[in-house]
Amino acid sequence: MTTPTSEIRVHCGSAVDVLKTLPAGSVDAAVFDPPYPTISGGSNADKDGKHQRPSGILTKNDGKIFDHNDIDPSLYLPEVYRVLRDNAHLYLMTNVLNLVERDLLGDLRRAGFKVHNLLFWRKNNATPNRWYMKDVELTVFARKGAAFSINNAGTRSTHSIEPHELDNPDLWLDDDSMGYSEALMEDFFEFPLDWPNVSSPKSHPTEKPVNLMRTYIENSTQPGETVLDPFMGTGSTGVASQTTDRAFIGIELDPTYCDFAAKRLGVKPQQPARKAFDLDDILGPEPSIELLLA
Repeated sequence: MTTPTSEIRVHCGSAVDVLKTLPAGSVDAAVFDPPYPTISGGSNADKDGKHQRPSGILTKNDGKIFDHNDIDPSLYLPEVYRVLRDNAHLYLMTNVLNLVERDLLGDLRRAGFKVHNLLFWRKNNATPNRWYMKDVELTVFARKGAAFSINNAGTRSTHSIEPHELDNPDLWLDDDSMGYSEALMEDFFEFPLDWPNVSSPKSHPTEKPVNLMRTYIENSTQPGETVLDPFMGTGSTGVASQTTDRAFIGIELDPTYCDFAAKRLGVKPQQPARKAFDLDDILGPEPSIELLLA
């Protein structure tokens, strides 16, 4: 059963601005991958030997994968906390740099969240790095309010293909390279190529697997409840919500990605409300008597 489109809302605009328009306690879970600074191998100019840097996803080493990549968690986490109902779960994807060095855990605590666990998504590819190649993405699993069990308490904290299947290099290739038919792929996986990483070309630089998001959603909500993604990109969390009979609220600042997500979910995006201008906006406030007499 899928969620009717009337229960799917896609907002094009700033996460903080849109979150402020949502009623307190109106969301049952938050599942999202926020934009955060990253580092690459950097430039190898004038470097040799052990100081050589591997090339990575970023060539400029400026911490940005896409344009909108610099929002501080301390700005949006209090709003996410406010719109979540009491006794709700949060899943926030991140990396070690932001978790530890930039004190994301502190931002979560200051917003009111209690951390339950650190979950691991094991991917079939790895980002080059001088301090061990990165083939795992982290998800902070936290709560608002009293602790309660996930729906499937047997779920492991590391998510990937079934154990040991990643050892088969054939599974590291695209489906057309393997020669498998589309029908056969459908038999294997409900969302072909949504494991363990989305195949290129991606609709978004950090697009996430639908099945991964669906695992989080099904473990922390019931059908008919509402899932929030304040940084939805091209809508993987929305698809996971829609196909599991959950309502969805998605927010995306980039208009291109927002429009893509809306089409993917079969809805029209909601644009941010325009401010009504009056004469004071054009001419400025009326001068005071004291200023006129000066």
